[in-house]
Amino acid sequence: MKSRGLSLKLITVLAVTSVLFGVSSCHVNTSVETDINVVINSSEIIGTSDTTVTEVPAETIPALGPILAETTAPETTAPETSKETSKETSETTEETVIENLSPEWVRALPLAQDLGTNQMLIVAASGMTKTTCKVSMHERDANGNWIQVLSVEGYVGKNGMVMDSERKEGCGKTPIGVYHFNKAFGIADDPGCTIPYVKVTKDLYWSSDMRDGMRYNEMVSIDDYPDLDKKNSEHLIDYTKAYQYCLNISFNEECTPGRGSAIFLHCTGNNKYTAGCVAVSKDTMVQIMKRVDPGCVVVIDTKDGLGA
Repeated sequence: MKSRGLSLKLITVLAVTSVLFGVSSCHVNTSVETDINVVINSSEIIGTSDTTVTEVPAETIPALGPILAETTAPETTAPETSKETSKETSETTEETVIENLSPEWVRALPLAQDLGTNQMLIVAASGMTKTTCKVSMHERDANGNWIQVLSVEGYVGKNGMVMDSERKEGCGKTPIGVYHFNKAFGIADDPGCTIPYVKVTKDLYWSSDMRDGMRYNEMVSIDDYPDLDKKNSEHLIDYTKAYQYCLNISFNEECTPGRGSAIFLHCTGNNKYTAGCVAVSKDTMVQIMKRVDPGCVVVIDTKDGLGA
């Protein structure tokens, strides 16, 4: 019965092909009273041009659809392959762009949404009582995307972090807030900083003298202020490792005595902490000094506070 069924399908296909196109040579006899009988003359199929087809009853025609479908060539998958290739190419391109973008938490910062901000240096402390941090630099490109150009490990105050308004002179904590750089200086020669650079000489101090008129929280020359409280001020040239390159962070820019002074971004010294500044390696400081813009925004906070 299986063989007979297959034969029936083949002959029916040949018969329909002959009717539609007139190219096959076969002789088909059909009867639909109780069964269908098909006789094939092989010599006629191969060599004769005389084709006789017995009319196939209309009620048998619907059965041809499935038979013809079985002989149809499988659909090509080339378009799907093309789509997959296109998708993979698109994903690869997208991943390349994402690698250059600043982290999502950086792009989500309110300052990042401000079109007037084009460069940020972010200090993300490990915690309020920790001395380690991550220092990163970000720049807005021509398309408005924030691109991370630097990310390194660094150090903050030996006693951790403190809110800007709560910081006091000598507390050993790094202030949390939004600032800018208002002075560039160092013992080494100017590495090419766009902010006016002062090369440190023996006469220069950073005043922490809280007396009236003694220029608290400013760089001064001992020649101009011979009565300066040297003990509580920093003789800059003595910090041979840390102050090779420095950028003054604008904390207490009003120079209010007692609030705190000499909060710098500087090179790493002999310790894995600072007195309240932010420290990174000397090589990193060179990179920052060469890239920093006068309008660079400095953001200092904990990782949790920043959403990092």
